[in-house]
This record gives sequence, structure tokens and C-alpha cells, in this order.
Amino acid sequence: MNGLVLSGGQSSRMGTDKALIDYHGIPQYAYVYDLLLRFCDEVFISSKENKYPLPTLLDNAKYENMGPIAGLLTAFDYQETDWLVLAIDYPEIAAKDIEKLLAPHSKLAAVYYHPETEFFEPFIACYRKEFKPLLHTEYELGNTSMQKLLHQADIHKVLPENLESLKSINKFSDKI
Repeated sequence: MNGLVLSGGQSSRMGTDKALIDYHGIPQYAYVYDLLLRFCDEVFISSKENKYPLPTLLDNAKYENMGPIAGLLTAFDYQETDWLVLAIDYPEIAAKDIEKLLAPHSKLAAVYYHPETEFFEPFIACYRKEFKPLLHTEYELGNTSMQKLLHQADIHKVLPENLESLKSINKFSDKI
């Protein structure tokens, strides 16, 4: 299994590069990279440009302007393996949260699910390689909504022990 750190887009709402924010004594991209490395054979930073001193998967140009789904599509194009995916937006995620994603199940993916909002957190997830055909079919049909796809697919819903783990930080007023 490989790990994929979704390093964020333009960070326009934050006003600064979210990947470089220090919540844990190191930049967030490095924290998430190290966290995933505990569970994965290889870990890659998903980015539009090569700006990190760690292994990076540059988004495939054909997925331009698609948001974070571009990183997942690019990862499956790069290597057909299981992918443990974590966006940098979640500074409260810890190893125990990742372990819950890796618990045995028979579904195409294990994805965190917010019980109050009834939304999946598609970028706190473990996608099996068998998920790739479904993802690519939806992309080819022009459907890029991960929420819609996950609500229709055979997905293992992972419920958080602590809702703070699912708190996404997108602007300075959200910071922990």
C-alpha cells in the first residue's frame, strides 16, 4: 500500500500555503508524510508543482482544475495499488485514526464519515486498487463529485471517535 499526501490547492482562503503551516513542530506536509509512512511502503506528496523535498507525484495535466480528486486519479494512474490518502487540511488526525481506516473489511474503500453532516471525508481514506475502475468511469462520465460517488459505491464508513479529528482547516479563523 502507498500513501498519498494531498498537499492542498492554492490555499486562497487561508492566504498562505496550508502545507507549510506548523501545527506539530514541522510543516504540515511533512507531518502527514511521516504519519502515513508508519503504515505504507511508499508515500508521495500530491502536488501541482514540485516544491517539496520529499517524493512527489505531480498531478497529471489531463486532470487540471479538478481539485483534490486529481491527486487520487494521478496516483491510480501512477501505480495500481491500494492508496492511503490524507489531505493536509486535518491537523487533528493521529495514528489511531489511520489505524481505523486499515481495519479489515470487504469494501472498495474505507472512508471517514461525519455522522452529524452525513458527509464522507474522501481525503481521509484508504482506497483499494479495485476502486480505480469506478473512479475512472465516473471521471470519464464527467462526474467529479467524490461525495456522490462515495454515497453510491460500496464503501466502509469509518466513524470518528472524536469529531475534532475531522475538522478541516481552510482559513486562519479555523485554526486549532
